Amino acid sequence: MTRTTYEQIDAPYPNPCGGCADAGKFRDVWFALVWLGALGGSIYMGVRNYLDGGYYGGNDAAAMTTTLTTTTNTLTGVPPVPIAMGAVTAAAFAVLLMYLARSFPVPVIWVCNIVIIIVEVALAGMLLLAHPAQTIGGAILLIFAAIHCCWLYCSRHRIPFAGQCLATACRVNVKYWGTFVVSVVTTAFLVATAVAVFVALSTNTEAFPLRPLSYVFVFILFWHEEVLQNVIHVTTVGVTADWFFSLGGPGTPALYQQKSAYPTAGAFKRATTWSLGSICFGSLFVAILKTIRCILESMRDQNSVLDCFIICILGCIENLVRYFNDYAFVQVGVYGKPYITAAKDTWALVTSGTLWGSIVNDMLVNAVFSIFVLVGTLLTVGVLYLTKIPREHCGLADCDEVVGLVLSGVAALLILVLFMKQIYSSMMTVFICYADLAAQGHQWRSVDIGGETATMAQCLDEKRMAYAAQETVLL
Repeated sequence: MTRTTYEQIDAPYPNPCGGCADAGKFRDVWFALVWLGALGGSIYMGVRNYLDGGYYGGNDAAAMTTTLTTTTNTLTGVPPVPIAMGAVTAAAFAVLLMYLARSFPVPVIWVCNIVIIIVEVALAGMLLLAHPAQTIGGAILLIFAAIHCCWLYCSRHRIPFAGQCLATACRVNVKYWGTFVVSVVTTAFLVATAVAVFVALSTNTEAFPLRPLSYVFVFILFWHEEVLQNVIHVTTVGVTADWFFSLGGPGTPALYQQKSAYPTAGAFKRATTWSLGSICFGSLFVAILKTIRCILESMRDQNSVLDCFIICILGCIENLVRYFNDYAFVQVGVYGKPYITAAKDTWALVTSGTLWGSIVNDMLVNAVFSIFVLVGTLLTVGVLYLTKIPREHCGLADCDEVVGLVLSGVAALLILVLFMKQIYSSMMTVFICYADLAAQGHQWRSVDIGGETATMAQCLDEKRMAYAAQETVLL
């Protein structure tokens, strides 16, 4: 039986290149200037605060200096060998897992979702058998497992397309591994600058007579975090779009008419210059919501159900805004649109029903990301345990095997999360690019759902099909 899949787009959708005619023009530049000024001022005050032992003239400057010195000595005393080995081993496992997902995308999605259902059922059984007081928790987990089963069954005909999106995202990230280098370097810069902002924040009560001033630094810290994370996201988006449109042909934006010799460097340049203002603009909304939630959590009554409910709702809104921004930044990264234009076009995708297909893709593949991170972390810790590297190079006083393994596990977890975020960004980009091609008249073809033969090549013309085959051979 043959029927048209959900990827076919019949609803109206705006011109994908609208608002991006001048690809080299700086967008939303004032927001970038404000962010740079706020970040630079915070770093300056943090450095002065550290060097002077209390830049604001607190009465206990010596105690604060002692605390900062102790913290610095602790950080410098962390053994580098377990962390480095954990990161390198995790990176190797991440590449292997990406090759696995690229080669067998559909079975990987099925297996990972089924494993999560089994884990939910197992945890529910443990709670039900452990103690009568845990009956409610076990019942809730069983309900979640049942819902997961029903949803997976109802979405089974969408797994082939989600699998091909996953395979394409893995192919792009394996070929353009420079995106991961950008991710690691940007994350390291985020940590270093965040420490400086935190030092500006971490003064005693007398040093900060105005409590609202501390919330200003919290807001700057959150804004800085969101901006740099989205710079990584937009860079990966740009690289994926460069791969997608590298053959040219109908529907190719002017930005990709000429193939770039260094797509990663070009995408990073666009993210940190032309589109930096748009990234700062969109990240501002999430930073505001995070700051409000932080303030409410610091003021809430631990026994107040209403306070917990309000903070929970605010957290949900924050996650929705961040998820919306992820797709808006795809428009920014692919076409160089201003944030407002990108947000309007993303909302048009929502109202037309187009984006719901990508949401299903995300839900199906999130299970893969979760299992990959868990398995990669456990494999990394297991390998380092067998090789005894953390035990022999721990480097801390009174340090035992557990400390080295924990450090290795944390490093592995961070590296694997960075890899999965790269794949996630590429998947979003692939779907949006297909949606834009469809909006210009390149409608999806019908595919055989019963035989699960839906592939990305069937959604493209013969030229792109040949390119996909060529990529498979080369990689």
